[in-house]
Amino acid sequence: MVARDRDNQTVDGILENQSADELCRHLNGRINIEAVVCADASLAHEKLARTLGFTFKELVSSSGIWVIEGVFHLQRVNAYHSHLKQWITGIFHGVATKYLSHYPGWRRALTGINALTTDRLANKILEFIHVQLLKGT
Repeated sequence: MVARDRDNQTVDGILENQSADELCRHLNGRINIEAVVCADASLAHEKLARTLGFTFKELVSSSGIWVIEGVFHLQRVNAYHSHLKQWITGIFHGVATKYLSHYPGWRRALTGINALTTDRLANKILEFIHVQLLKGT
């Protein structure tokens, strides 16, 4: 599941199932009630919109509807999926389903606004094992 705005702020997660309840569990409090949300046609998406109270624009890509009102589309989410799949295939040559939920977070850490550099990785590892860095004088 991926939700992404025009500023590329992203919420992603691995769903147990494709129900509205599962979507609500992941997205409640993470989507501004004033947002206009675009999604593929799905009863779960419709129920999610009613439950969380945001405006919903339904795209029926199987019917060739890719853009609504000239501005509402799914291209940012589609691009996210494409880049994630290319990264997983190129780096790992596939993934173990049991660890699938780890990969989107790892990708965010490596490519996000605060991309993971060697120094940041070392600091994170040392923080994890509760060692403070020594600063040279």
